[in-house]
Amino acid sequence: MTTTRLRRAAGIVALLAAASCAPAPRTAGMRLTPVRERITDAAIARDLVVFRDLRQRAVTAGQGATGGRRYLAARASHALALAQEAYERNDRSAFPEDMIVLAERDLEVLESGPGATVTNTNTAVLFPNDVRLFDDDAWGRALTLRGEADRVGTPEEIARAEALLIRQGNRILAGPACLDDAEASRQAAAILSAVERTR
Repeated sequence: MTTTRLRRAAGIVALLAAASCAPAPRTAGMRLTPVRERITDAAIARDLVVFRDLRQRAVTAGQGATGGRRYLAARASHALALAQEAYERNDRSAFPEDMIVLAERDLEVLESGPGATVTNTNTAVLFPNDVRLFDDDAWGRALTLRGEADRVGTPEEIARAEALLIRQGNRILAGPACLDDAEASRQAAAILSAVERTR
């Protein structure tokens, strides 16, 4: 084999090796490193920066919020906290990414200006993937209050109750080390009762 052919073969091998080691492209809208690539300190550090920046964005967007906008700011913060906790507990489902998407949706409303109207249209988000709902009654009450977030005295408590119910329904976050189902439902129901009294 000539020197030219050897060089050409070496070049092809190098290209194939590079292609096999290259990180998989993120899908549109994906914020976190794909699960199968979360094996290096650099990848994990990059994802933690994503969480840090989003939390700071939530704090900034929520400053001076009133009425239903307080609900959106609180819900974004709770969603990010749940996403990061699930991520750090090695939840390999779509849940962490789903919660980031929900938080960013709320942040976009808050960042669109103080005149942005908080209505059922931008508060009725989908339930996150990979979550079972154990307490339909409490979730239904939360949805009703969500539509009245501009009129209750403590709108951020609605977001807190919802976060408890979402935690209860996530197979990772509802593990033995966390709140059991009955306790999570009890706490959520108590919070919702307190909010209902402020109507």
